[in-house]
Amino acid sequence: MNFLIQNPTELRILDIIEHIDLDLSGSKIGAIDREGNLVISDANTDAALTTREFPAQASWGCNRCLWIPIAEQPILFVKFGGGKLNLLNTEKNTLVLKSGVQLEKDGKLFNEPLCESKFVNYI
Repeated sequence: MNFLIQNPTELRILDIIEHIDLDLSGSKIGAIDREGNLVISDANTDAALTTREFPAQASWGCNRCLWIPIAEQPILFVKFGGGKLNLLNTEKNTLVLKSGVQLEKDGKLFNEPLCESKFVNYI
């Protein structure tokens, strides 16, 4: 699978991929790297459908993407930047929440380190 960001002014390969998810129909793949670069690709052709950059954090290992578990919905949950959560409409390439939701405080969620939280790792 080629996760190439295809933009006429920019051509680069995703850095180390931290998370990848396939939508319920099996037709689209979401992948986010440690730098916060997200690519939505067609699973059949490898063509990049949507790309977006999210703010990264100093340490890596916490970026996640997960398709909403409702068929035919183009919404992707994206956790990025050390603990922010937002929803991306992949057809319009727009964020659903204006500023996102902060999931952590001082690097911890529910008194656990954020990256080790079982709750956050599902997202």
